[in-house]
Amino acid sequence: MKDPIARTASPYTDPSVQGPRFKIQESRTDLRKMISSNVNKTALHPGGVQPHHNHTELEEELHETAHIDYDRVAIIPNPSVAALYEDALVYETGSAITSSGALTAYSGKKTGRSPLDKRIVQEPSSENDIWWGPVNKPMSTEGLDWAELRDSSRFDPSTTVENRVENPFVPLQVVRVLQVLCNPRCCGRYSPPACARTARRVPVWKINRERAVDYLNTRNRIYVIDGYAGWDEKYRIRVRVICARAYHALFMRNMLIRPPREELEHFHPDYTIYNAGSFPANRYTEGMTSPTSVAINFAEKEMVILGTEYAGEMKKGVFTVLFYEMPIKHNVLTLHSSANEGKNGDVTLFFGLSGTGKTTLSADPNRALIGDDEHCWSDRGVFNIEGGCYAKCIGLSAEKEPDIFGAIRYGSVLENVVFDPDTREVDYDDSTLTENTRCAYPIEYINNAKIPCLSESMPSNIILLTCDARGVLPPISKLDRAQTMFHFISGYTSKMAGTEDGVTEPQATFSSCFAQPFLALHPMRYAKMLADKIDQHKANAWLLNTGWVGAGHSQGGKRCPLKYTRAILDAIHSGDLAKVEYENYGVFNLQVPKSCPNVPADLLNPEKAWTAGADSFQKEVVKLGKLFRENFTKYESEATEDVVKAGPAV
Repeated sequence: MKDPIARTASPYTDPSVQGPRFKIQESRTDLRKMISSNVNKTALHPGGVQPHHNHTELEEELHETAHIDYDRVAIIPNPSVAALYEDALVYETGSAITSSGALTAYSGKKTGRSPLDKRIVQEPSSENDIWWGPVNKPMSTEGLDWAELRDSSRFDPSTTVENRVENPFVPLQVVRVLQVLCNPRCCGRYSPPACARTARRVPVWKINRERAVDYLNTRNRIYVIDGYAGWDEKYRIRVRVICARAYHALFMRNMLIRPPREELEHFHPDYTIYNAGSFPANRYTEGMTSPTSVAINFAEKEMVILGTEYAGEMKKGVFTVLFYEMPIKHNVLTLHSSANEGKNGDVTLFFGLSGTGKTTLSADPNRALIGDDEHCWSDRGVFNIEGGCYAKCIGLSAEKEPDIFGAIRYGSVLENVVFDPDTREVDYDDSTLTENTRCAYPIEYINNAKIPCLSESMPSNIILLTCDARGVLPPISKLDRAQTMFHFISGYTSKMAGTEDGVTEPQATFSSCFAQPFLALHPMRYAKMLADKIDQHKANAWLLNTGWVGAGHSQGGKRCPLKYTRAILDAIHSGDLAKVEYENYGVFNLQVPKSCPNVPADLLNPEKAWTAGADSFQKEVVKLGKLFRENFTKYESEATEDVVKAGPAV
């Protein structure tokens, strides 16, 4: 669709033409001013934006740091919600206003995150701290010439594809080319000229960044959103988002903490996100496995997005930045958790993967919500990282999630939902586009949100949530320090049988620190920080299973009723559960309460509650125990002996 130069509110575009209401309009100065102003004005010129001599501070900064062509592109700084609605409706296919007043947008082919396409730039200031591997794949930033490769102490000329694991700094294609092209009769040092032409590391980061900026420079308008990540002023970072879609701008306006207008006037970011998601990466560039690339450079303090329009990539990119910045620079623990605060100031943290009840359980009418997803724990208390919430919408209803349902109104962004074209009513049960339908809204849209979203109190309860579909983990267990570290690093939950062909039993899922795709450092570093803080502030740690009781999912068991889970939480918050008598639970060596107010006693011990036969119970316990041990082997080298022994004894 060709962009219109201007869309006027008045049908009389020529001010010299006087319509039938001219007399009325002439007498109403304010109305005339409103009607004569242009909506979505871009001031396009044959060569781009109308040239002018005095550029704003923001325009000069973008031109200097990123070579944004302010003489061609209209740079729209921190637009209002109304302006973003207008631009989305005019310029972005699939945008509409729903019956609740929320803007709906379509993210294109990608309707979820692309963890396999995440890259961290490998550079000297951070490379010794990053947890390199499948989660954080390295991306090169500088070219590597022959002399540097040959003389580097990290390079062994005998490197082969098979032993490259011990030589991770040598690009794989360099190894292959050296093996193919080098003369086997040479001295073994792979002399030039043949090798000199090939032993070069392509500066992929610079290529992708330039590609993103070039794309943004082809747009008629780009949006700049400035905001903070972190509610604690001592630790917050300033984030700038530069994007080409109004939907992305509104999304990040909701998800970042919105500064007062006066603070935006001279805002200078700590980190900048270049979102050129509508334009693909070059998949033939070294290290690129697809047209999608999400890359973070901790030295340059920048993030570049190519080949995906899914807005969640920006949110989680900021999260990864905090997972690096907070522990390394401030000794502050970053957590993938929800948090709430009681009337007496007591704080509870909830960790859990998707489907474990993190959002549901932290939404308590008797407790104020600090945040639903991302937090930091410092020596000053707990603070939310975000200024908004990014909630799943599939199956949403006013009865199930009244807070979320009520937050979907003007200013919110609905992502990839299906709605009736006539009534504009959203069908939250329709997963035609994706199961991962979402809504982003400011946190103040939640009635019992605590604003500002922080607490000076230290957490008194740490709850690790799991949804065990095998039915062998207790509904509630009290954890010691080593067990907390073990289960925090494990990050266990399970997927249901029957969701895929050939799957006949629950599938175990492990995500270290309940946040594996977003971690920057080794999980053990976060686990030790968490354990130290629990010890320092004498917090209680719990493993809360919201999954099956009586038997497994495939053996006729039932999911633990929500009323019992809430009763357990009430007993934790009141302090009553910490005072009852406990017993040891078998293979997992967990401490299980013998009683809990308003919860049947036989439900608390899985062995006593089991209804599918003693043999099947032992079989399921051993199965799950072995899965825990197998998963933990990749962390054992960094773990202390007591943490290794804190897992199941199988």
